[in-house]
Parts: sequence; structure tokens; C-alpha cells
Amino acid sequence: MTPDGVIREQLLRTGPGSLARARTFPARADIPPLRAGQLTVMTVLRRVARPLLASMFVSGGYSAVRDPARLVPAAESVTDPVSTRIAPRTSLLPEDPERLVRLNGAVQLGAGVLLALGRAPRPASAALAATLVPTTLAAHRFWTIEDACRPGVSAAA
Repeated sequence: MTPDGVIREQLLRTGPGSLARARTFPARADIPPLRAGQLTVMTVLRRVARPLLASMFVSGGYSAVRDPARLVPAAESVTDPVSTRIAPRTSLLPEDPERLVRLNGAVQLGAGVLLALGRAPRPASAALAATLVPTTLAAHRFWTIEDACRPGVSAAA
């Protein structure tokens, strides 16, 4: 912040005919400037929330990598179509259901560790979101449960 209360931001564009422009924005009087090393509330929340969220994926991924045989019966509804339709067309996916479960667990384990450490959190989150699709389709089939207390269904009806 400059003494006259104006924040200056340098925008640099490189390449042929390099041009440097400066924009000025009026300073907000209600927000004090941050000093070096000062943490904001969101920074503290991220430092706590990321490891807490990642712990679920690390734990589940570790158990899937260590013992995939116990998860294969639940995962067969997803691994069978993948192994018959997609795996023969690419060399990246194994055809064995146990190896597919282990691969899914390994991705969850690795991306969970990256998220917990704060290293590449966006790609790690994208990888975790991608692994949640087959996990939800195989093990958390909430849409197949018949219950009178389902959302959107009147209890009196």
C-alpha cells in the first residue's frame, strides 16, 4: 500500500512489443493490510480441513490396496462392464476386477496424501472426484434403497 492509500498492481505482458501497465485501485479502509507471515481465517481453515478430508481417502485407499479381495464382490457391478468394454480397447486399465479395485485405491491413497500435504491440491481433488464415481456406483447405491422416509416422499402418503 502506498502512502496515498492506493494499491498498485503491475500487469506485465511479455513477448514482442512488451508492455507494462499499472492499474490503481482505491484502498478499502475497513480491511487492514496483511503483514508478512500473517494468516487469514481461510488459510487456517484450509490447513485443518484438507488433512481431515484427505484422511478418509488415505484410509480407504490403503485398505483397498492392501486387501482388494474383500471389496471385489461389491465392486463387480462396476468392474465387469469396465473390464469387458473399456479395458480391451486400452492398455492402461487392467481387466482383472481385483487389480481395478487396487488401482482405484492407489489413486485415492496417492491423491489423498497430496491433498493432505497441500501439494497440488486441485489435481489431487480432481483425481479424488474421478475415483468417487466408480466407488459410489459400486458401494454406495443409495438410489436403490426403498424407504418411506426418502426426501421428496410424503410420510402421510
